[in-house]
Amino acid sequence: MVCMSLILSCVSFGQKTIEKGFEELQKKNFGIAETQFRKGLKKSTCVASCGLSQLYCTKDYRNLDSAYYYMFMSDTSWAAVPEKLKLAWKTDFSFDRNTIDMQKQSVSQLCFESIEMQPSVHAWNQFIRVHPHYSSLNTVIYLRDQLAFEIAKKKNSSQALKNYMDTLPESSFIADAQMLYDDLEYAELTAAGDLASFTFFYENCPKNKHLMEAVKEIYRLSTLNHSLQEYVQFARAFPTSPYVNEAWRYVYQLYLKEYSVEKYAAFQREFPDYPFMQELAVDLDLFQMNLFPVTKQGKFGYMNVKGELVISAEYNEAYAFQDGLAVVSKNELFGLIDKKNQVVIPFQFDEMSEFTQNRSIVQKESKFGVIDRQGKIIFPLIYDDIVMLHPGVYEVMEGDSTHYLDGNGQKISRS
Repeated sequence: MVCMSLILSCVSFGQKTIEKGFEELQKKNFGIAETQFRKGLKKSTCVASCGLSQLYCTKDYRNLDSAYYYMFMSDTSWAAVPEKLKLAWKTDFSFDRNTIDMQKQSVSQLCFESIEMQPSVHAWNQFIRVHPHYSSLNTVIYLRDQLAFEIAKKKNSSQALKNYMDTLPESSFIADAQMLYDDLEYAELTAAGDLASFTFFYENCPKNKHLMEAVKEIYRLSTLNHSLQEYVQFARAFPTSPYVNEAWRYVYQLYLKEYSVEKYAAFQREFPDYPFMQELAVDLDLFQMNLFPVTKQGKFGYMNVKGELVISAEYNEAYAFQDGLAVVSKNELFGLIDKKNQVVIPFQFDEMSEFTQNRSIVQKESKFGVIDRQGKIIFPLIYDDIVMLHPGVYEVMEGDSTHYLDGNGQKISRS
């Protein structure tokens, strides 16, 4: 009985000390309040700690480290408080679990406001770790992510953006970071502007949004001279490129620049990996087919030996097919088509002669030049007139000057 009375006496003494502390805190007698709360710490740890935390949150007595320390002490000691004592505290001081939770929010809010004045990623990370209970934690995470993103952007390197995304994969700015990362990665890896750098980017950055730009540039750089060898190398080096079929078409077109049955056979032997072999057989049959110009309602088309219209009558003029190609005109402009009625040379010339030794004299805006069967300019369109004297020799007039060129546009002398 004596022991029990002593315990009740101690509790009663502790409660009166705590009560005094809260009274002095209300009166802003902070020094007295602190003394009273500290006296009650041993016997009433939970409630006294909460009182000290409230004290250190006041404007005139503020110490956020101490406020957090005693708030944490109050929070962790609550579970060990006997239920009868909890009831007594609620009656005497209106103190319960909710009081602790409210104090936790108050401390977190003050810490938040303190960091907001001089923010840093490290400080926000510390806050997130220490204050997981904060009611506006999502705002803190957003501010942390935003600040980290701004810092990464200022570094202006793909590595900085990668570090950001690896560190904060759930960031609200992850999509923006990915877009900027793609831009920087592409710019950095292709800065040299050569085929090797674009190829390296293509092979190592398959998920980058600029991949197709690199693919297009690889195709362009690989075929700068538009030569047969370049297109073959590209088609075989980049078999998955979206331009590979186009490259193979050019291989076919350039190889069969001079159409013949022998050329078709040689092409099949040299390029067994050509992806359109079935078309090749159809083309060979078509190449061997005789087609003749025919008029219908004032327009020209082409018919076969059976009199069937194979190419619709849609042209203003139409010459006979030569080695599978024919000069035609549409809308007052001349171009070149094949027997599938596909345009080989676009309609762009005012006049265009039939081909002789794979050369045609063309006129555009009163100037003359010479092209080959692929439309490549052999003589620039700068001459006032051009006359083919005989195969491989051209007389060209430029102002008052007359001189002679061979089939490649090189000057030759005439004795």
